[in-house]
Amino acid sequence: MILINAYRRPQNEDNTKRLTAAIERINLNYKDTPIVIFADFNYPRDEIRHKFKNLTDVGFKFIYSPDPEMYTRSQKYGDTIQQSYLDYFLIKNIGEFRFTINEPIGNSDHRCLSMDIHQNDMRIKRRIIKERKFSMINEDPEETGKLLLKALKDPECVAKCGDLVESRRTKFPPLRTKLKSHFKVIEKLNKSKNWDAIKAIIKKCSEESYHQFMSCFEKLRITQSDKEYSQDSDSILT
Repeated sequence: MILINAYRRPQNEDNTKRLTAAIERINLNYKDTPIVIFADFNYPRDEIRHKFKNLTDVGFKFIYSPDPEMYTRSQKYGDTIQQSYLDYFLIKNIGEFRFTINEPIGNSDHRCLSMDIHQNDMRIKRRIIKERKFSMINEDPEETGKLLLKALKDPECVAKCGDLVESRRTKFPPLRTKLKSHFKVIEKLNKSKNWDAIKAIIKKCSEESYHQFMSCFEKLRITQSDKEYSQDSDSILT
């Protein structure tokens, strides 16, 4: 399963586009993989699906309460209290689940959304992606150059250039793309019971991945040590 926690700043459409693009990229890289996104999207229920139509069109589904009296955020302004519904789960390839809205954690003005998922097969499955590498054509620049000049001198140069492109595509077929993944590192860590081996696995990542991973690891350690934020391992909370 892929879990994503996100936040969209209010009144920021560029942030909406960037968030959509990031989710689309993940969806492209993984096939038939359960995906759960939990976020403060900062859109009301009557707008949320329209704003993320690109995602709902490819099978993503927003999970929320249809009860018009239900809310996820409560703020006090002077003598009045404003209640809004701004937080959602966005899921794909998730079967049976139970969704609830609970009281806030600590001093948060957002209520706690909980989803209990009852699904056995939640493996991450890579999608095979192939692409053409221009570097392969660069290995034979002289031949390509001669064919291009010949095509440009032909009276039907547009058609000949099109034929040249197709011939290059045939000679240099697309290759499988090697994608970098933090999930592979996490799977290896999960299987390893040796601390020295775990450190070696992490250090083999790029420096950026190493610092990012250790930052997340430190946040997890702090969170788990705080009893106020202890939770049932079968629940996903936001």
